[in-house]
Amino acid sequence: MDFHYTVDGQVYTFTLPGGGYLPLEELLTALGITADDQETEEDEADAFMAFIGSAEMSDPSLVFAVKAQEETTVGALKEANALECVYSAELTPEEIAAIDARAVAAGEWGLISVLPFETEEVLTVTMKDGAQFAVRVTDAQISVDVLTAGGETYTITVEYGDDAEIPDGAELRAAEIAAGSDEYMGYLNAASEKLGADSESIYLARFFDIRIVETVDVEERELEPKVPVKVTIALKEELREEDSLSVVHFLPEGPQRIDDAQLNELDDVEFTAESFSVYGVITMPAPTGADDLDGRTFTMSIGGRYVTDQAQTPLSGSSNTNGLGKTINASEAAQWRFEQVSGSTYRIVNTDDGRYLTFTKNPEAQSEWNTRAHATLTDDGTVFTVEKVGSGYRISALIDGTTYYLDEHNGSTGPGFAGWYIAGDNNTLTLNFTALERFIPTARKSRRKRSTSCNQVF
Repeated sequence: MDFHYTVDGQVYTFTLPGGGYLPLEELLTALGITADDQETEEDEADAFMAFIGSAEMSDPSLVFAVKAQEETTVGALKEANALECVYSAELTPEEIAAIDARAVAAGEWGLISVLPFETEEVLTVTMKDGAQFAVRVTDAQISVDVLTAGGETYTITVEYGDDAEIPDGAELRAAEIAAGSDEYMGYLNAASEKLGADSESIYLARFFDIRIVETVDVEERELEPKVPVKVTIALKEELREEDSLSVVHFLPEGPQRIDDAQLNELDDVEFTAESFSVYGVITMPAPTGADDLDGRTFTMSIGGRYVTDQAQTPLSGSSNTNGLGKTINASEAAQWRFEQVSGSTYRIVNTDDGRYLTFTKNPEAQSEWNTRAHATLTDDGTVFTVEKVGSGYRISALIDGTTYYLDEHNGSTGPGFAGWYIAGDNNTLTLNFTALERFIPTARKSRRKRSTSCNQVF
């Protein structure tokens, strides 16, 4: 979000990422409202801050102004004030953790970015003598309403920063691919194949051709952002609670699954885009047990650590057991698809190269306390049993009388995944079906008025 303050005709601007924290003194200094006079011994900035009586945002649910009563951290302030922040898409988990771990001194005034917004808000600072000044706050983007042939309206918004190098005056254009048209059916079939689903099982499929256009001397040209940007699509349908969500981007080299697709606090579809063309928003029934997984495409993870298809030969410290690697980057996770044998038994195919997940007993690790199986990829594959365990799954295979579970060896500090003979937390997997699975309430939340402004970005 952007803070703006005008002094003698000059506009000062300062940007804060979503979910970020900003000491009020740092903001006021950056905006030119207060400064320390280097020619005096007095700290004028500290004196100015000590004279502040209050700081209030016009809508605290968007940006929260707070004064720390004791030494604390940003994360503790968020928890104490029950703030559920929406973080900027470009922030990494490590950067978010660093924000929340930041120390806040007793008596310090600060601002916490809570939710993205499309209105113009105001920060009002009142001094102890009653004097006030106001700072304009925006969270800008480019936005467009898409009117369909059926009279429905969708709002598509792109949010970006200076590093995207999208010039002022750029226009967002979007059109829906007409349902039932030959073009629509082509995208539907391609998306179905990419997601490993039967097109008849898809409940909702909307395809939007999205472009950013700049007009120079009456001539139009399409623009692409220099860095990834955030896209939000506000659908009007009341999607079913039992459905899972996927977003697919159609590129010249073929359709691509968007791994970070999710629903934001307004139940709008939100994802990161590196370029623009046709995007599809697709929902289909989510699996409810272990016997309805046939054809479902997924990634596997435990605690945000994903299974890859990269061979680890052997896994370090694992009795020469061969396994598969792991990553904390969802975009590097291997994509798999279930091929049902019967009931809750399946072969598991790697969708990138067509090879199958395979367990073979490791003869060097068959003691009472250390019984392991190699995990590799082969042309034939092992028949696995899938068990639903709470909100997770266990994947196991019976080899020579011993059941082995696909397991994160040595837990979070281990090097990868292979077979282990004891069921437990290290082999209770999260299956991330068709991108990111989220469930949508049947009642839509109310929306704030949307604008079409374009400054900088949240």
